[in-house]
Amino acid sequence: MFIGIPPEEVDATWPHVERFLQGALDRIGINGLCSLDDFKKEIKALNNQLWVAFDENGIMAAFVTSIDTYPKASVFVIKLVGGKHMNKWLDEAWDTLKAFGKAK
Repeated sequence: MFIGIPPEEVDATWPHVERFLQGALDRIGINGLCSLDDFKKEIKALNNQLWVAFDENGIMAAFVTSIDTYPKASVFVIKLVGGKHMNKWLDEAWDTLKAFGKAK
């Protein structure tokens, strides 16, 4: 399964996804420019979105996305992705995110 997390559920979900997102943040090398707490604040402020991939054993991955608005277009951006067992969730995640981005 792959779902978006409503902002009011971010605090409850965060402990389960934090390690995946911190790993992604560490790999992309922007520590110092922003922190994981900054991403969490932006999600709760509705400026970013939190997504999770999970199965019967629990959460396997987490994504942070945004819709960036420019004068002539809006762009759907995947900012962070971290997880495990990518072969289990990648296709569903891609289809869901693509549909979400097109709808915005």
